[in-house]
Amino acid sequence: MDAANGGVMTRFTQLPLGVHLRETATFANYFPGVNQDVVRLLEDSVSGGREFIYLWGGRGSGKTHLLQAVCRLVSGQAQPLAYFPLRETASLSPGILEGVEQLPLVIVDDVDAVAGDTAWERELFHLYNRIRERDGGLIISGSHSPAAIDIALPDLRTRLAAGLALTMPARPRHCVSRPGKGAWKCRVKWRDICCAAAPAI
Repeated sequence: MDAANGGVMTRFTQLPLGVHLRETATFANYFPGVNQDVVRLLEDSVSGGREFIYLWGGRGSGKTHLLQAVCRLVSGQAQPLAYFPLRETASLSPGILEGVEQLPLVIVDDVDAVAGDTAWERELFHLYNRIRERDGGLIISGSHSPAAIDIALPDLRTRLAAGLALTMPARPRHCVSRPGKGAWKCRVKWRDICCAAAPAI
């Protein structure tokens, strides 16, 4: 992906033009709650083997936060990757995916945003195959399970169900740690709540 295809390289992360990672999107700023195993598996995927992960959960479950945290963790290790938040980039040509299989890791967020778009679905299907041929890493997120997602292309639905599926229940959004305070602070719209105890640092 390059500027001609609507992309830009930020440090080691390739992003579509106009897309930025949230400054607070780190693993340290995420309160996992019941999603502890999901966090552990995502962190392990960075240092372990390259496999396909399908991460799914409803709005507010924290999928985007965790995927951007993966971006920061990987780029912090000086490893290149590409990140595509499809709710922000679905209006672009699916050609922005061309060539990204050469990177060690590709992350596609909110695949639901292109459900029913024939060109996007076909390109995602071919991207999956190209990445698997190179034994690369691929993480895709969606709002529904592979069996329930509204993807029209049967071959793409099959690919989404082929990897490790991680489920994320809904949880308070924008949870951030409070170092030294012994608790976690979660901002839900305009209200701050203390959602769980954490060891003081």
